[in-house]
Amino acid sequence: FFFKQKTAYEIKECDWSSDVCSSDLAAVVRRFTDSRLILVRVPAAGRAEALNAGLAVATGTYVAVFDPENRPHPAQLLEAAERFSTGPATLACLQSPIRLGLTGADSTALTPHQKSRAAFTGEQLRAEYSVLYESTLPLLAALKAPFPLGDSSCHFRADVLRRIGGWAPGQAAEDAEIAYRFARGGYIGGVLSLPTGRAAPADVHAWLPQKTRWIKGHLQILAGHLSRPRGLGRLGVLSLIVVLGLGVGAAIVQGPLLALLAATLFVAALQGVTPVIPAPEALLLAALYLTAVRARQDRKSTRLNLQSHSFISYAV
Repeated sequence: FFFKQKTAYEIKECDWSSDVCSSDLAAVVRRFTDSRLILVRVPAAGRAEALNAGLAVATGTYVAVFDPENRPHPAQLLEAAERFSTGPATLACLQSPIRLGLTGADSTALTPHQKSRAAFTGEQLRAEYSVLYESTLPLLAALKAPFPLGDSSCHFRADVLRRIGGWAPGQAAEDAEIAYRFARGGYIGGVLSLPTGRAAPADVHAWLPQKTRWIKGHLQILAGHLSRPRGLGRLGVLSLIVVLGLGVGAAIVQGPLLALLAATLFVAALQGVTPVIPAPEALLLAALYLTAVRARQDRKSTRLNLQSHSFISYAV
């Protein structure tokens, strides 16, 4: 943790689990003598309840949410505070671009086959994160359209966050949902330039539950907000449809499209003819290639140094 340039930080670990991690976190907190570092325990609660408990005791002007394994750029909090202080009063939240870095592919304990699988999964996720955080969200922010926040590296004006009621319990993607409630209140979001490094899931088995939860959460958001679109405005409705709606739709159709592509190539190989790839599959392959190239470019700056806990309240 860092305290510098006359900037006051409270760092609160919002622990909502009841397993061995709780005692580990308490032991970490006891190692720090600064009174601004405290452990907020919320037993038998979900992530939204834990974050709301942290918000209730936070005293700073701004709050930020990080996962324990995040590696935010050392100057990210200062950039966020400067953006809030110089931006319009309607700027309620800022998202740092998340760049996936080290994965299980870098572990010396894995076999070559396991490393290969982990590297393949990591590359796919790096491509997905690159498109979302480096292209889609900055475009929506420039248009002043609402966009779904990620599950970490989010910065908020504390008073505005309290005004809209904090995070919504029961939402599977509570961070993405809160951005659209900001929009209903007349607030906008922005994207920071300084990134946060994060380790990608080591394999598909680690990634699948996360992705399933996101799709479930996006379906909840679509059902809840599209049923009363008036308060979102045209850009808000367009953002919901393009970012979340098409994302859910793509998750549904990508499997059949790739299966059709594989079957086309297999049958063509058996018959000894040059395969003719249908236009949808060709576009999908081109998109995958371009995003993979972009992800490799972004990979160069994923090694960051600062370890952070989940909830930071700060004032400059």
